[in-house]
Amino acid sequence: MKSNLIFIALLILLCINVYAAEKVPDFILEDINGDQVKFSALLGKVPIILDFWATWCKPCMKELPSLDNLQTKYDTLITAVCISIDGPRSIARARGIIKSQKFSFLTLFDPNSEVQKLFNVTVIPRTFIVNKDGKIVYDHTGYKRGDEKHLEEMLLNLLHSKDEKTEKDKKNYGIDKGGKE
Repeated sequence: MKSNLIFIALLILLCINVYAAEKVPDFILEDINGDQVKFSALLGKVPIILDFWATWCKPCMKELPSLDNLQTKYDTLITAVCISIDGPRSIARARGIIKSQKFSFLTLFDPNSEVQKLFNVTVIPRTFIVNKDGKIVYDHTGYKRGDEKHLEEMLLNLLHSKDEKTEKDKKNYGIDKGGKE
């Protein structure tokens, strides 16, 4: 147990150090309503979960509800942005899935894989956490049950950091008590 905690702590530090200097490239994509969204407009407010997915990806389809749960649970403390890399012919299907499931996260569409290439995403699902400064502080490829717990731990660590939230917000979400609600 203790060795697992040490391993996780070292892994977290490694992830933070590896990606600390890497800023997220800016991009503009269409959202589910057909509006253009500039990623840089989302930065500076709250940490962002940035996830790449597709309708044909079974692990992606299993991961989306957990991302929606995080968006709902931490409401104004985070922004979850899920980018569909479905091709132009599959966008309608992706929109249908998002609407039928009533997901609350921001959905963007990258049918020409331009943003996917910017982030060097070759395997999905691929999930990043971007801090308020626009730096990648977490990067994970794939999804298996339980990954959402690790993602939430990473978010709580980031939210717990002094610079990310006010004391009032931390208390409202139980963050000042080790992230347990």
